Amino acid sequence: MSTSVGGTIVDGFVDLCFTQTDGSLVVIDYKTDSVNNVAEVRERAGRYELQAATYALALSEATGRAVAKCVLVWLSPPAEPIEHELSGQALTGRIAAVREIVGALSS
Repeated sequence: MSTSVGGTIVDGFVDLCFTQTDGSLVVIDYKTDSVNNVAEVRERAGRYELQAATYALALSEATGRAVAKCVLVWLSPPAEPIEHELSGQALTGRIAAVREIVGALSS
């Protein structure tokens, strides 16, 4: 998807997005980094939170709908996927950081 945020074109590929019953969106971003446990996921999640927030901001701008949460899903290993959710104030804060970065790029 591609959209304009503050006059700057933001382009990216969202793995999965769906609408909740309240009309808000949920973004799912699959990760293929090899992790061994939840602690490693927590450590690595910080690397991807701005990316997820960028998707949330771009989708919100393009659709006019709120993004309720972004879920990072690590697929390998272990045998079961491990999720990290970014929502609420944490998501709002990351989106604000993305707006600041995009603003700096366009000035």
